[in-house]
Amino acid sequence: MVEPEKKKKKRKKKGASTNAKIIHDMNTLNSFAKLSKHSKISCNTPSKISDIDETVTALQAIKAHYDTRPREKKTKKKEKKASNETKTATKSKAKAAVEIGSTLVTPYGECVVEKSRSDGVVVAKLPWAQIFIKT
Repeated sequence: MVEPEKKKKKRKKKGASTNAKIIHDMNTLNSFAKLSKHSKISCNTPSKISDIDETVTALQAIKAHYDTRPREKKTKKKEKKASNETKTATKSKAKAAVEIGSTLVTPYGECVVEKSRSDGVVVAKLPWAQIFIKT
């Protein structure tokens, strides 16, 4: 007995069709909305695979827009350097004002300076205690 041959079914190629829908999460939707709002260039999230090419060209236009925008000059570092210089100047004045053997007026009363440390702490002696004051 001869068995009849089975017909082979043709399978569709697995791949993305151009009409397939794309599902985005809220972060992606918000990112596209912020980009289009801030750059004032319309850029919609692609809802189908066929829309990806249009979105890519819009994103390239947005990138070109941001690349040509003028940059702000970074002056923060200079301001920090200037403020650090004034801080060190006031610290050195404070250190110079406190000499060993001089008297200081504190909330606890008058005290005599015994030692001035390099970290800015002054060791002073009260009649009833020893105190450490940061200058």
